Amino acid sequence: MDHEDLTKVLDEVGLGPKKLPRSTLRNWARDLLVPKPTPYSKPGKQGRYRNWKQETVEEAAAVWVIRNLPNDEFWSPPSINTIKRIKHEANKVSEKLRSDPKSYKDVFRQQHDPKGDEFSYIISYDLHPFIVSWITTVEKVKKRKSVHGPAKVIFDWNHHLIFENGDESSELKFDGVKLEPSNQNTVTLHIGYTPEVQEKLLAKMRTDIEKYGLNELSKEEFDEIERSAARNKKQKEQKKERMLFRL
Repeated sequence: MDHEDLTKVLDEVGLGPKKLPRSTLRNWARDLLVPKPTPYSKPGKQGRYRNWKQETVEEAAAVWVIRNLPNDEFWSPPSINTIKRIKHEANKVSEKLRSDPKSYKDVFRQQHDPKGDEFSYIISYDLHPFIVSWITTVEKVKKRKSVHGPAKVIFDWNHHLIFENGDESSELKFDGVKLEPSNQNTVTLHIGYTPEVQEKLLAKMRTDIEKYGLNELSKEEFDEIERSAARNKKQKEQKKERMLFRL
């Protein structure tokens, strides 16, 4: 993208030219905080032009947030080398959460309820604030949301129904990153079920209950799946209503 397109996106997410001028972007590219642009010329026109990579928008926004992060623990903006380390570690964490649903064991502290069952949401209490800020900023910019407001970033994994050689089973797949309102920036990993898998699980559990009865643990699991299925059904109906309203 050329500089005009880059500036347009940055302005859209709350970082206009006054907050992030052209000279600052050039300096950050020189210091390798963001990707260097590719120089090019336009036929019949004088001057040098620059083509910026797409990820420059997200990384420039993240660098700005890190340098301007209000935090009582840090008296001054981090150095260039520190920001490079933050970028490296944050990208590594993000890639882990996208590629392996079990990666939270390496990234987060495991959280348990009093009965010893793992929560489906793993919360980023153990991630450094700079890493949380980098990841949340990058994901906000990808979705063209303002970098100034807090958000919960959810790396969303769900069990999907698959058919292979006539057999039916479920497979855990990454469904992308979602943003939800929050009172602070948070990075989470969620493991859930698609509506199709939920229906299959509910049907099987109903059959098992009829055959073997209902113990306390299976009742909790059953109730949670039923609540989740009801939420999905309501969301689907609301989405259909919004589509009809637009028509």
